[in-house]
Amino acid sequence: MLFVFLHIYLNFSLPTLSFETLINTFLVPTAFFYYWFNSKMRGYYIMFALFFSWMGNLFLLVNLNPGFQKWIVFLFWLSNSIFFIQFIYFKREYFLREHVLGLIFYFSYLAVFLNHVYSSLGEMKLLALVHGLTTAVFGSFTVMQLFKKFNTTKLILFLGLLFLSVKDVMLTYNKRFFEEEFFSFPIPIFQLLGLFLLLGAFINLERREQEELYLRQNEEKFDKLVR
Repeated sequence: MLFVFLHIYLNFSLPTLSFETLINTFLVPTAFFYYWFNSKMRGYYIMFALFFSWMGNLFLLVNLNPGFQKWIVFLFWLSNSIFFIQFIYFKREYFLREHVLGLIFYFSYLAVFLNHVYSSLGEMKLLALVHGLTTAVFGSFTVMQLFKKFNTTKLILFLGLLFLSVKDVMLTYNKRFFEEEFFSFPIPIFQLLGLFLLLGAFINLERREQEELYLRQNEEKFDKLVR
């Protein structure tokens, strides 16, 4: 329906049926159903983040002017920002030393990338910088958690966001540096791995949150009985 609307009102050619079209169309909905059937909380933030990620994927199939491509970057930035907000809800601890390590890791990664492609971004410079900084800050917190106390949930959260950031780097190279689909096959692979790892981590965090809530409720009931 989205493609038909754009075809009628914006007069663009419908994308051809290809591997890329199928992946960009169905990857995020598949991730949504994975989250829906495995999460008991079914958080609205997660579902909104997936929706905006899906819209970004669909718009990638539309070959319009650079002004329209800003919306693609904006949608992916919005998705990452919502994931970050949800992460902050679950992670209330802050560890300065470990966060410094996270900042060094992600901001070095961002600096090397921007140094290579920033001059070729044109009108996308500001939006790309904001998107990169948001991902870097989010990533630095995942590194902080991983270094403070290692567990599987923290590892897959770190890897999930890292894979998604690598996917964004590849997209930037495709659209702004190579000006062709140089990384056509790896991009959906990294997005697939990134999304499912990220969702798996959030599902684990939700389960822990529910368990802690259940324990607190039982403690309160016990205190009332004792009194």
